[in-house]
Amino acid sequence: MIFLDWRRRAAHDFRLVQGYAYKKSLITSPAENRPPAEPKVMPIIDDLRKGQFFACLDTSQQERVATRAVRVRLAAGESLFQQGDKAERFYYVISGLIKLYRISPAGNEKVVEVVSAGSTFAEALMFLYRPYYPVGAEALQPSELISVDAADFSDMLRGSVETCFILLGDLSQRLRGLIREIDNLSLHTAVCRVAGYLLANAPEGQDELVLDVPKQTIASRLSVKPETLSRIIKNLCDLKVIEMHGNRVTLHDREQLQGMADACAVAQDSLKDTFLYPCPPHYVPNSVATPGPQHVKFTARTK
Repeated sequence: MIFLDWRRRAAHDFRLVQGYAYKKSLITSPAENRPPAEPKVMPIIDDLRKGQFFACLDTSQQERVATRAVRVRLAAGESLFQQGDKAERFYYVISGLIKLYRISPAGNEKVVEVVSAGSTFAEALMFLYRPYYPVGAEALQPSELISVDAADFSDMLRGSVETCFILLGDLSQRLRGLIREIDNLSLHTAVCRVAGYLLANAPEGQDELVLDVPKQTIASRLSVKPETLSRIIKNLCDLKVIEMHGNRVTLHDREQLQGMADACAVAQDSLKDTFLYPCPPHYVPNSVATPGPQHVKFTARTK
C-alpha cells in the first residue's frame, strides 16, 4: 500500500514538472516552435450583418437574433435535418454548400436545390402551425451555418411592420423562383436545362467554371438521369462547345451554348437566386431615373 502511494506521488510530481517545462518552453522558445494558436471565431452578430437578409434589420433586432442564434459546423456528408423533422429553426449559410432534397416513398432522392454562402432557407416555415421540414438538408462539403430561432424571430415580426415587409419580399421572390422551376421542368428539354446550368454557374466574364457539386447531384437537381447528363456533356464536348477535364469545364462557344439554353437563360429569377435576399437584379434601367415597369430593359444574366 505504501509502495502504491509512493508511485502515485512520483507520477503526480512528474506531471507537474512536465507541465511547468512545457509552459516555460512557450515563453522562451521561438514562435515557429510553438503550437499554432486557435483561430479567432467571429461573433455571430458580425456574420449575420454580412447577410443581406439580416443586414436589413436594425441594430436591436440583429442583437436579438444573435443572442438566440447558434453556430453550426458540418462535415461533408453530414445531415443538418431530415425530411419530416420538427422545424424550429431556419438557417443562414456562411460557407460551404447545403443540399436540400426530398425522399420519395420508394426511397428515390430528388435534389430541390443546392444553396451556397449568403443564402437563407427554411424561414417560411415559421408561419405554419406545428411546422415540419418538407425537405432534408445535407452538407456537400465542409460547411458553416447560423441557426436562427424561428419562434423568436416570428415574435419579433409582430412588433415591426418593416421587418414583415422584408420577409414578404424574400418569400415573394422565392415564389417567383418556384414558378420558373416549374417552367424549366415542364417546358424545357434536358439539353436546355444542362446548358442553362453551365451558363448560370460560369463566373461573370470568365469561360471556365468548376463543378463543385457531384454529377449525380447535378443530375437530380436538373431532373435528368446521371447517364443522360453524361451523354449531354459528351455531345457538347464533341461539338466543341465545351471542354471538360475532371470537374473543370471550359466554355469554348458561349454563344452556341446560349442558343441551346434558349429560354433557360433569359433574365428571370432562378430558384437558386431566390435563396439570396434581395434577389440579384437581372435588369438595367434605360435611364438614370428610378426604373418603373416602363423603364426596365431586361438583359440575359449570363451575357
